[in-house]
Amino acid sequence: MRITGGTKKGMQLKTPKGKDIRPTSSLIREAVFNIVGSDIKGVCFFDLCCGTGIMGIEAISRGAKKAVFVDNARESIDIVRQNLKKTGFDFNTLVVEENVLVFLKNFTKYLKDIDRAIIYIDPPYKNEKLYSAIMKYLNKYLPEKNLLIIIEHRINIDVGLENCELWKVKKYGNKRVSMFTKNNFF
Repeated sequence: MRITGGTKKGMQLKTPKGKDIRPTSSLIREAVFNIVGSDIKGVCFFDLCCGTGIMGIEAISRGAKKAVFVDNARESIDIVRQNLKKTGFDFNTLVVEENVLVFLKNFTKYLKDIDRAIIYIDPPYKNEKLYSAIMKYLNKYLPEKNLLIIIEHRINIDVGLENCELWKVKKYGNKRVSMFTKNNFF
């Protein structure tokens, strides 16, 4: 797995053996960051259900000022920390080993001094109940900030957010990336 753009473009990162952790494909990574473009500069990027941390690392490589990585799997947290150390991005990041729902319930405290943020969510595809729970928590706990929420999901899983505007939906094979804005992100 290589970083696809920015200051660390081409750098090889550690990936786990097996199929328990599924990094976002390079096709989807490049597409997402091409869509976001220069609006990545200066934002705080939240990589929820982060796996290897590739999305947050891509965000920093492309100009995000900070990244927060959240996962409840010890193996993922260890890989994220190794990848951050290798890239030298471990100074402007926060790695949180916590269930994503617990994190979302306390989300406001992570956004105290942040005006604009991008939230990328890529839960395990097999856990459809988790998608539903994440949508409920986002609808309940999403603070009044300028946000771009990006959700990667299978095409047969519907996602929707109250008090957000569906901005774009892109399809990549059997996957979809749904993008929502809240307030004045752009």
